[in-house]
Amino acid sequence: MQRFEHILTWIVKGGFYLLPFIPLIVSPFFLFPYITGKNFTFRILIEIMAAAWLMLLITNPRQYLPSRNVLLVVYTLFIGWIVFTALFGIDVARSFWSNYERMEGLITHLHLFVMVLMAVSVLKTPRDWQPIIILTLLASAFLTFYGFLERIGAIETGTGGERLFATLGNSIYLAEYLMVHVFLIALLLIARSEWHFRVPLALLGLAELYIFFAASTRGALLGSIGGIGVAAIVYVGLSRHEESLVWIRRAIGAFLIAGILVGGVLFMLRENSTLQQFSLTAPAISLYHAFAHPTESTQGARLMIWGMAFEALKVRPFFGWGNENFIIPFARHYNPGMFGNEPWFDRTHNMFLEWFVAGGVAGGVLYLALLASFFLLLAKGYKHAVFSRQEVAILSGLLVAYMIQNAFVFDTIVSYLLFFGLGAYVMVRVSRITHQVSRGKREDDTLTISSMHHDTQNDPRRIAAAFVAVVIMAVFLFVANIRPMMASARLINALQSVGQGKSAEEIVGAFEGVFATGTFGVTEARERLADLLITVATVQGVTPESAPAYLQILNLGIQELEKEIKVHPENVRPMVFLGKLYHLRAAITGSGGDQAIAMYDRLLALAPNYVQGYLGKAEAYLVRGENEQAFAAIDEGLRRVGTQPPAVVVMTESAALAHVLADDFDGALAILREPRVREQDGHLRVLDYDRILNIAKRSMRSGKIAERKAFLEGALALIPEQFQKERADIEELLRITEKDPGSS
Repeated sequence: MQRFEHILTWIVKGGFYLLPFIPLIVSPFFLFPYITGKNFTFRILIEIMAAAWLMLLITNPRQYLPSRNVLLVVYTLFIGWIVFTALFGIDVARSFWSNYERMEGLITHLHLFVMVLMAVSVLKTPRDWQPIIILTLLASAFLTFYGFLERIGAIETGTGGERLFATLGNSIYLAEYLMVHVFLIALLLIARSEWHFRVPLALLGLAELYIFFAASTRGALLGSIGGIGVAAIVYVGLSRHEESLVWIRRAIGAFLIAGILVGGVLFMLRENSTLQQFSLTAPAISLYHAFAHPTESTQGARLMIWGMAFEALKVRPFFGWGNENFIIPFARHYNPGMFGNEPWFDRTHNMFLEWFVAGGVAGGVLYLALLASFFLLLAKGYKHAVFSRQEVAILSGLLVAYMIQNAFVFDTIVSYLLFFGLGAYVMVRVSRITHQVSRGKREDDTLTISSMHHDTQNDPRRIAAAFVAVVIMAVFLFVANIRPMMASARLINALQSVGQGKSAEEIVGAFEGVFATGTFGVTEARERLADLLITVATVQGVTPESAPAYLQILNLGIQELEKEIKVHPENVRPMVFLGKLYHLRAAITGSGGDQAIAMYDRLLALAPNYVQGYLGKAEAYLVRGENEQAFAAIDEGLRRVGTQPPAVVVMTESAALAHVLADDFDGALAILREPRVREQDGHLRVLDYDRILNIAKRSMRSGKIAERKAFLEGALALIPEQFQKERADIEELLRITEKDPGSS
């Protein structure tokens, strides 16, 4: 039995040795290759490890029950609360399963929680953690080397070496990953004095710093600056009574002053083009511009999203909306100024707000308590000499850097692994205090296999329960991972079947095979099918010859989206897709346009500020020939966006196009002539000239030659003389119009 237990223990430990390499996984055979493969691998590994751990726990609970500490208690309360709020949230299924793009949900948080429980109950000494630390450094070295190859163009990722993301799919995630490892390297450098250890470690740290700056990420840079500052302050504070460390305190002070001076120099040279392109200074200058001109950067969108998050919290302050459900209040409390940015945001891009929205005030407070309990454990460890002042300073700085970074982005499986892995390590270190007090042993003393209680080990009921737990875990592994993986692979095949020229029956069959899996991937498949149908109609067009086959696939898309809305009635996103598909069917068949209008009305009843709904409604009215109703819908959308770009720019262009498509050239010209776009200095201007040119080109489809000519002349008058290209293009359109036989 002891041999079997030894094998189970090493299954758990072996899983922990593999976890550091999850960031390296890229799975091109799945949707979202930088996300799904990592998460499925993580879940499967944890489930295999958990099966072994459950057998250990059931047969020998005294040995494998985790010891209690403040961080674990708060984490348990946090998990319990997000489970509760998910069950009583706005969309339980989404809260639990998430989707392919995020792969988070309650299911991932439960896996992370189990990972922490296993870590603190199996990896009981610092020595147990040494292989994991070495392996995570090895993984970071590989990722750094990959980033370097990407930087010099040896590996093509589509960024031209400007914004690196290596195997993580996003430069933000790469910078955060390297930020954590640079702090970890600093921690190891102060722990070991051997030169053959320190030299390669320092070289790795410098290489990772280079790739960190090459990633050009403002949030991680700001976090690193804040983390280093906090680490310095903590170290000075903890060593203030030791005269022998005066020179270190002075060195830290000099470093902080130097940092301020360098920042001042960069501020004065912020417009220098060379510095803006240099890897080491570009993120800092970009950081300045983000704060100095928030509306001209992604920060402008983030500020609006944060405003929507506060509105969402006010509506459901106690239990929140449930994990993964921000997309619902995003639409309901949509800020029309967002129009022209990405159409959907399912994250607040601020983890503090994220948990307040998902879990209400209690969920947000528990998240803050989780972070605070980390600091409490560090303080306890320092008090009992488990951590040195250097370790406390660096770990405190790392935690602050992580918190600052998370004020601008959201967590992924990679950052969760690093954060909760570090938390488990700190718990294990601090748990030795209890062992020392209660058993009078040194820190590295642990219970051994020979000390186990054989009466529980050989209890047949416990053994049977352990095997039942393993069977249940195996079934869960198939349902939660294998089937969604199959659905993802089938969806890729279904999408590829369109480009392979297969028949409508084959394409329908391929998509029905995805829907038959009944997994959380069905939502993604429905949206992908709808997007495919819209793209084909918009880009390629539907001819009389292709219409029957297109309608066969279109009807499947409509049926599936109708099912989606029945399951998720609060989510506006599928309503946008379904309204468009109804519109396409009406445009082809000449009937059924009322369904599109009804769907957009339902959408706007839930999300009255979601401007895309007014455009869709106007489009549906135009197909029916009800131009006045279309103009009324457009005018309402235009009224809601106000004067702030880019929303007013996109909406003004759409409004003018709607009038052009209805051959109402006077109405289109009236819209273009009215100054609507607000500049930085506050004055209003007309639409961008390249957009006016685009509208002019679209007018050429009209058969009303005289009206079209007058419109083109009016559009030309709006463009100043110095914009020669735009004027020349419109003048060419005028010449073509004058040569049209109908012009006479």
